[in-house]
Amino acid sequence: MRSSLIGILLGAILLAGPSEQIQQEFLAGNLALQAENYEQAVRHYETILAKGFEQADLYYNLGNAYYRLGWIGKAVWAYEKGKQLAPRDEDIAYNLELVNARLPDHIELPDLPWIVTWYRAVKHLFTLGDLLVAGSLLLLLSGLFWSIRIWKQDWQEWSTTAALVGVILALAIHLVALDKYWEITDTREAVIIAPEVAAYSAPLERPETIQFKIHEGTKVKVDQSQPGWIEITLLDGKKGWIRDRAALML
Repeated sequence: MRSSLIGILLGAILLAGPSEQIQQEFLAGNLALQAENYEQAVRHYETILAKGFEQADLYYNLGNAYYRLGWIGKAVWAYEKGKQLAPRDEDIAYNLELVNARLPDHIELPDLPWIVTWYRAVKHLFTLGDLLVAGSLLLLLSGLFWSIRIWKQDWQEWSTTAALVGVILALAIHLVALDKYWEITDTREAVIIAPEVAAYSAPLERPETIQFKIHEGTKVKVDQSQPGWIEITLLDGKKGWIRDRAALML
């Protein structure tokens, strides 16, 4: 369980929301979680989310409460949301891996070139904000090195090299940030929360149109939606329509 009040209060201040009320809800949720009153803990944490507040520790605790209740799909959703906010958090990553090991659906993907696997792993270690800050700092340092080149003639060679390297690295990081931005804005994902869900070839519940079945905790890509329905794609490329109430959007 996490109880970083500094983080949750800072987030509340940034949202200009009722920080004291959010703090009280968070503390009440933590106390309920410690007392193994998991449903009450969930109510407190979900009340905070309903106020528009998001924070990695909040999702971590909520995921733990869901997991203890046996709500595997919702636990995956909460840990995934927490991972989006804190991609390098080891506790969230560990719990997500632990709960994913319990999922009934294991989709085997073809092996990708190592460079693609490495690139994706590195990209997912950082938030968009992390990448933008890092790239901006490198540009600032490059400008500093270039200034040193002008002021100090005897340092011209190494400062020029440092400035050029900084610009190249900053450009590379900003390209990764652009790729991540496209990924965030162009890709909608969801997690199945119903125990078992039938995927249909069209947004109609007819036995003859069932394409496949999936189970709670499965992460899917959302292609499009209609009232009451969403079209999903699995990691292995299978497509189908499911009821929107059977999944939570990430």
